[in-house]
Amino acid sequence: MEYEEEFEMFWATYPRRVGGKKHTHARWRKAIPEAGAEVILEAVKAQIRSGQLDAGQYTPYPATWINQGRWEDEAIGASEESEPSIGEGTRNIINIAKGRAV
Repeated sequence: MEYEEEFEMFWATYPRRVGGKKHTHARWRKAIPEAGAEVILEAVKAQIRSGQLDAGQYTPYPATWINQGRWEDEAIGASEESEPSIGEGTRNIINIAKGRAV
């Protein structure tokens, strides 16, 4: 069976290639009109870079990832604020631990 180039890129990029390529392709074909191949591919790449997707047991099968619309999930660390904000009390504790005056 021949698959579209974009799907082949998705399949090659997705870290856990299980659950059947043909089955995944059927889900892909349903998702493309809604999301577009580029959006899905960029989401997979972003989620891999963030560590959300790896070859581990908790990474969903690719068909499940597509079927659940997981391309809409925000990649961890993708927000504007890269570090969590800390309160003044925590900042004081850090400064004290570093030997700085509070």
